[in-house]
Amino acid sequence: MKQPKASPATTCQTGSNRASIARLTLRAMARKSPGGASRAARPAAAAANLARAGSRSPPTTSAAGAPPRRPRPIRAPAPPPTPPPPAPLEPLEALRGALAPPTPPPPAPAAEPGAQNSRVVQGRGGGMAAGRGGAGGAGGAGGAGGARGGVFGAQRAAVERGLAEGLGLRPAALPAGLAREHRAASSSGSGATVQSLAFAGPRARLARVTALDAPGVQALNCVVFPEPALEAPLLGLDLVSLGGTRCLAGFDFHPLSRQAAHRKAWLPRLLELRGEFGAGGVEHSGNFYPTDAEFFSEGMLLLKAGSVSEVLSDLHAAEAFEAYLGLYAEVLREAPPAEEPLELEVAQARYCQWQREHDPAGKVFASLFGKEWSRRYEEFLFPYQASRLEV
Repeated sequence: MKQPKASPATTCQTGSNRASIARLTLRAMARKSPGGASRAARPAAAAANLARAGSRSPPTTSAAGAPPRRPRPIRAPAPPPTPPPPAPLEPLEALRGALAPPTPPPPAPAAEPGAQNSRVVQGRGGGMAAGRGGAGGAGGAGGAGGARGGVFGAQRAAVERGLAEGLGLRPAALPAGLAREHRAASSSGSGATVQSLAFAGPRARLARVTALDAPGVQALNCVVFPEPALEAPLLGLDLVSLGGTRCLAGFDFHPLSRQAAHRKAWLPRLLELRGEFGAGGVEHSGNFYPTDAEFFSEGMLLLKAGSVSEVLSDLHAAEAFEAYLGLYAEVLREAPPAEEPLELEVAQARYCQWQREHDPAGKVFASLFGKEWSRRYEEFLFPYQASRLEV
């Protein structure tokens, strides 16, 4: 048989009876042993506490049958807020830039005198020639103490640039025994130096540059020999200063044939260009070039004055130098195939022979560097021989 479950009231009464029995037992023990009261004090107190605790222990269910109250959970304290990460340090360059004082704007360039009359020749050889009074004039690098030294330093830099960029030429080797720079050894040529450059490319068999710097004479000369397979003239550029009291500039396209087909592609354009600088030009008198010379065109420009600055700046020779060089680059790039290439090759050899006989530079080189060196240098200036060709 199943035993009936104890009611909540019966459970409470049972607990109370047990506590009473425990108290009566302790009292009886105390009376039987008078000296044991103090010894039983601590067990009695412990038993009393146990009885009280039993009487106060909550039942599994309340008297009304409601579920017991759940104890409140203990909440852990909230963690302290995480501090934000420190800002990253700026690079040293940025820090220096922040501490550096602001850069002041560049001052506006001052207007040059006569700037309203300046002009630019553009499109010749893919480059640009400075206008009147521009950087190529005596007031710029072309004056005394130019880009590479000497009074024609800016023009030398311009011709090297024009040969490389406008004509697509590359440096070529000099003849054996010829140095890029040669200094005079004799007392009469003390302080004289001559510098030589050579270039070549698909459309030019030779382009040479000579720069002379000696007491009393400075000169810059450039000649371009085109490939004989092209219907094109030679280019000649000359700048000469004598004793600081005379200066001459001469620019021309040297024709290699009297045939109209040889001249029609370039002579009209050359005459138009000469007209832009013709106000200061002079007719050659025969002192330097014979008046009936075969190898000079109607577009030749000659400029003369008493000083380098007058020729380069006042007569605009610096601008004309670059304009003639630029136009020649156009002419050579556009040159058609030659109708008689062998005839043009022979004409180049005859030009070299004529210059060896008439060029006044030969005597100047002989006096400064000696006849033997001058003779060998002549082969670099005018290298082609008519006797080696057969027409």
